[in-house]
Amino acid sequence: MLGGEDQGPILGVAARWALGMLSPEMTYGENSPVVQDVLKSDLTAAHRYQIGNRFYGAGQRSGELQKNYIGDKDGSGQTSQLRDDLAAISTHDDAKLATAVLGSYTTKYEILREGLNGVQARITITNPMTISSFSHYATGYETPSQHWVERNLDRGGVLGFGQGQAQKIVFRVVVPRNYNYGASAK
Repeated sequence: MLGGEDQGPILGVAARWALGMLSPEMTYGENSPVVQDVLKSDLTAAHRYQIGNRFYGAGQRSGELQKNYIGDKDGSGQTSQLRDDLAAISTHDDAKLATAVLGSYTTKYEILREGLNGVQARITITNPMTISSFSHYATGYETPSQHWVERNLDRGGVLGFGQGQAQKIVFRVVVPRNYNYGASAK
């Protein structure tokens, strides 16, 4: 459903998932509060930057963007990410809140339209939300504790009623031709 599930902001979605109130698969579209949170986020700015570099620099009209998998980061990177995420959640920092709640995710894009001033692209974020994805503060990443949570709680636990949620977040962005592609972005 590209029109969007009206499940409230992204932090509320995480709380309702933990209570088992959401279906195992959800697609959040442009009219949903989840997408509105993601549009304000630092990850959308990074995605626009990557799309601009790929389209204007190499003519690439579709593909996968840089994935965010926290488990791939080294120890200091994971600690830094966790600290940033906790700060964003506690202060409701709109620019970082969606990134904090989504955690690890993959992103694809497709150029829909090209005009004189820029392009319109569809971004699809895929995010598997599981109990282990919320437990990293206690377990760490890629640790025996995390693997125990994955084995015993993600598939048969109390929170989330033993099921993860396969989230898709789908929305369009405009990437102007004169966007600042010299700046660094994740």
